[in-house]
Amino acid sequence: MTSKTSKPLAGKTALLTGAGSGIGRCLANELAQQGAQLILTDIDQAALDETINLYQLQQQVLGTIISNFLVAGDIERTVEEARALSARIDILYNNAGMMVLGQVRNLHWEDVERLRTVNLDAPLKLTHLLLPQMIEHGGGHIAFTCSASAVATPPGAAAYGLTKAGVQAFSEALRAEVKRHNISVTTVCPGFVHTPLAEKSEYRDQRCREQTTSVPKFVGSSPEKVARLSVRAMLKRKGLVVIGLDEKFKRATKQWWPWLYERINLLMAKHLID
Repeated sequence: MTSKTSKPLAGKTALLTGAGSGIGRCLANELAQQGAQLILTDIDQAALDETINLYQLQQQVLGTIISNFLVAGDIERTVEEARALSARIDILYNNAGMMVLGQVRNLHWEDVERLRTVNLDAPLKLTHLLLPQMIEHGGGHIAFTCSASAVATPPGAAAYGLTKAGVQAFSEALRAEVKRHNISVTTVCPGFVHTPLAEKSEYRDQRCREQTTSVPKFVGSSPEKVARLSVRAMLKRKGLVVIGLDEKFKRATKQWWPWLYERINLLMAKHLID
């Protein structure tokens, strides 16, 4: 157990999106364990209450905000309410996201627009709105729960991977821009994570649904592990972090043996989509 006096985030306030379940729920606990005061957002108040009660975070949560980034103006309102709860936001953890999977020909264009709004526009705009204050206060942390699809996109995840690759590109440039202001930018790209997201996601191909929702427990990572490694990476001011041996292999294959990577994607296409 980390002693109270040595907690690295003691006295810091973190705004965490998507804190109602999965990785976000575990991130709330990890940030609190490191001493941070929390402002938690999610689309579901009951889910936020469950997060708080599960980890007994009542003393460290400054407040909760119900946010639906598909609603116009909700990003700005979230920032306004967060600033009302704390005069200073030291950590912005962009974790909220959604997933729609399926062949491009089966996707609805609305799927692409919603993915872009929640997965790309929302974290970028939150960052843009809070960055000036971090610079003014002399430092901070900005982190993104991204996806291994950002660095190696499998068939069936074209639109989802597009949004995550956009976050990765944005954070890569931002990292260089704000380092001199003592602001770190960490992008975490996990592979498959055993969370409710797979069940809650929307699918445009039945075989894609079957394969994604039946991944065995020994494949992928737990949300607790991803949250632990994510906060550790943020504290060490690391940039890009890929979680999962299979995902690290795919990224290396794409870089060094692109012909093999293409064959792997073709093979996956036969099994993941109709």
